[in-house]
Amino acid sequence: MLHIAKSGIDLNFQQNPRAGSACISVGFSVKGLNWFVLNKLLTGVPCSCPSLSYGSEITSVCYAICVAVNTKLQSNPKFSNLNKVFTTATCNIQNDMFFINVNTQHNFNAIKRVIGVIFGAMKQSESHYREYATCLSTLNSKPSRDHFNYAVDVVRSGLAKLYVLIIAKLPSSVDKAKLGILMDMMVASHAQFSHEKLKPSAEPESMKTHVNPTQCPNVKAGGIYTFLLMLFLRSKLPGMRVSANTDEVIVYTDTFNHKHMDKAVSTWCKRLVNVPDLHVAFATMGLNSGQADPCTLVDLLNEGDKFTVKHLESQLIKLLK
Repeated sequence: MLHIAKSGIDLNFQQNPRAGSACISVGFSVKGLNWFVLNKLLTGVPCSCPSLSYGSEITSVCYAICVAVNTKLQSNPKFSNLNKVFTTATCNIQNDMFFINVNTQHNFNAIKRVIGVIFGAMKQSESHYREYATCLSTLNSKPSRDHFNYAVDVVRSGLAKLYVLIIAKLPSSVDKAKLGILMDMMVASHAQFSHEKLKPSAEPESMKTHVNPTQCPNVKAGGIYTFLLMLFLRSKLPGMRVSANTDEVIVYTDTFNHKHMDKAVSTWCKRLVNVPDLHVAFATMGLNSGQADPCTLVDLLNEGDKFTVKHLESQLIKLLK
């Protein structure tokens, strides 16, 4: 894996000759995010909650950035054809990090264009009030410009440090020098991000509340094993909704019991024995599914051959005890 860090941007690139498309993830850490709120926004179903949950405004600003990325990628047919984007931009929150993922063709120029769109939407975070207002309407609340300005200021503080992960099948000629061209483009764009405080600004009441834990059955995990445990449970619970949320895997059914699954874990892991570059395969799945943040996936890729099926099996069995 190639790594370059410069001027507030951390870039990692991993070759994967078996990847169906180039996978790009851009993320940033910010306090005040709420995974449950983001999932409400992603469903688009109006919420009947009597009051806003913790971090609703900050989460809505972040989601508005992803909406802006999709608008740019999809609203212009010429642009879409040029980039041959296979999927829409997706977003998620894991480990206090908001990240946007996009798949595109295995082409260095296409990757540059997509990253340019993502950076452009982030740079114009204060311009997404209309998208933000739609989010607040979905959450059964009226938007406030003061609260929006507060949330944008918080998000801007997180945008000072960006994490970029790319997994693609590119020519062997793509080296650190070629990635340096991409890095220079990102640094130039990042330098234009505004850090000026917006006025008027007021802290929302929701920031004085707390995140309510899920009432659904869940299994505690952490790091890359939250994502890997989710993959295992999804394979064993077809038709059931299973989600990863930072340090827990949530199963949306009251009948779920995770005890005595040792044999099922062993059977699942045996199928992975002959998978080449297992760490790269799982990292690619993490990007494609949008269920793991780029920093966690970089940690997995850095494990390299130390990441073995035997170790994976023992960790999953331990988590399911």
